[in-house]
Amino acid sequence: MRLTTTGSFLAIASVALPALASAQTIINTLGFISTILNGLIGLFITLAIVVFFWGLVKYLWSMSNEDAHEGLKIMFWIALLQRSFNVQGGAAITPALINFDKTGPGGLRPGGN
Repeated sequence: MRLTTTGSFLAIASVALPALASAQTIINTLGFISTILNGLIGLFITLAIVVFFWGLVKYLWSMSNEDAHEGLKIMFWIALLQRSFNVQGGAAITPALINFDKTGPGGLRPGGN
């Protein structure tokens, strides 16, 4: 176990340390870390979608035996994770727009009052 952990750390360090050394400033380093985290977030979302559909397929293909319960359990855990991290599939939130009134003395006036 310890050899595996050490090997994993060395593999990650051999990839990350040259990239961090070439960053040269804290802003570039934070940008590098942000890029890695954004990629991981996309990977985890994709993985969650695949696992959810795998649970759905297991449920639909075996409605009468024990695999149906296993499929429901997989879908339940994905739904629980969605609620925990507030990832909802509802309507998109749209910000309020600025109304421009063309009848004002200066031409365009924000707010429309």
